[in-house]
Amino acid sequence: MDAALDAWKTTVRKIAVRKQQFKNLTDGTERRLFMERAFKTMTSAGASNIVLGIIMVTVGIATGVITIVNGARLLKHRGEITF
Repeated sequence: MDAALDAWKTTVRKIAVRKQQFKNLTDGTERRLFMERAFKTMTSAGASNIVLGIIMVTVGIATGVITIVNGARLLKHRGEITF
C-alpha cells in the first residue's frame, strides 16, 4: 500500500513541476524563445521532407523506366529463348 501511495505522490509532484514549467513559458521572453526553436525545427523538418520527396520521386521514375526498358528487351528477344 505504501508503494502505491509513494508512486501517486511522485506522479502528483511531476504534474506540479510540469505546471510550473508551463507557467514559466507564459513569460514573454521564454515563450518567444520556445516558439522560435519550434519554428526552426519545423522549418528544417519541412525542408528535409521536401528533399526526400523529390529524391523518392526521382528514384521511382528511374526504377520505372529501367523496368519498362528491361521488359521491352525481354519481349524483343523472347523468340531467342530455348528450353
